[in-house]
Amino acid sequence: MPKGRHWRMGRKLIEWIATSVYFELDGDCADYFLLPGHVDNVASREDMRPLGDIRNSRLFDYVRHRWPWWNHTVLAGTARHMVLLPCDHGPGDCGWDRPILPFKYWPHKNPKNNFGPPTSEAAAEIRRVWGADWELINPASPRRLLFFLQYNGWADQLQNTRGLCINCFQAGLDVRLPTPEDHSCGPLCGIPRHRPGEGPLTPAERRASMASRAVVRGGGAARGGAAVARGPTRNCTLFWAGSTVGSNPARRALLRLNSTRSARVCIVGTNRQGGASSRPVDMADAMRDAHYCYSPRGWDNGDSDRCAPTAAPAILHPRHPPPPPSSTQPSPNPKPNPKPSPSPSHQP
Repeated sequence: MPKGRHWRMGRKLIEWIATSVYFELDGDCADYFLLPGHVDNVASREDMRPLGDIRNSRLFDYVRHRWPWWNHTVLAGTARHMVLLPCDHGPGDCGWDRPILPFKYWPHKNPKNNFGPPTSEAAAEIRRVWGADWELINPASPRRLLFFLQYNGWADQLQNTRGLCINCFQAGLDVRLPTPEDHSCGPLCGIPRHRPGEGPLTPAERRASMASRAVVRGGGAARGGAAVARGPTRNCTLFWAGSTVGSNPARRALLRLNSTRSARVCIVGTNRQGGASSRPVDMADAMRDAHYCYSPRGWDNGDSDRCAPTAAPAILHPRHPPPPPSSTQPSPNPKPNPKPSPSPSHQP
């Protein structure tokens, strides 16, 4: 079985469940079953041969023959097995081979499939071992009985008639997790990780740093020995800082707004390539100084690199609700589905 990684809670989730009151040793009494990790979909970074589908075929074939609970859930028609996919694009990056689409190995059942039938030895093995039941673990299939814990809620299979997808999020089945607090795109995005002369800061110290600047610099006044937040004078109508690398036209459109040089539109490019137009941004100060803070889709096909703390100004200094998403760039992160998440709650 694959082992969880440290990246994006890969091992913390396993450890939390194993020590929580929700951990059940008797599979007959358990509600859900978590695989401890996902397979790699390539041989290695040096050898990019696609191996995800065949590895998942062998993994879940082992699961269904080693324990009875997969077959029980299939007979019941319920999704009770889950796997954490910490990559930006869910199964398209973690575990499965692209292209991902319904009836990938039986293209005659999907008339919109113009990729043709896979002809490798691995494809022949998948057809022999799974038959039509491959769709039960196919990320793009409406029949899927495996649900994903992932950091991207983009239901991209709904945007084309073939059902082709990279992220493959299915509302009501999959669970979109909040980006971990210490990740570069998490709630502490833009808050310094180090304090000059004092070394690295813990997440708790970074939270305290953000809160103290938002309250005291924002016009806080002492009341009973504590700082009280007051609404600051906001110099920007709209603030956004980010990169235009990748395939997101909404971000390029935002940067073009900066060419208007309007004092009310505060747009900053933070491209990694640097240059005169690129500079670091103190997110806590910048967001506090704006009426609206925009969070478009992630820069590469709607990935999870999406600055999470844009709600902070509304929480600290309620003023205006966020603007609606662009009609040409729908948000890939819909509201969480009603199924309870098996992960610990995350409080930014």
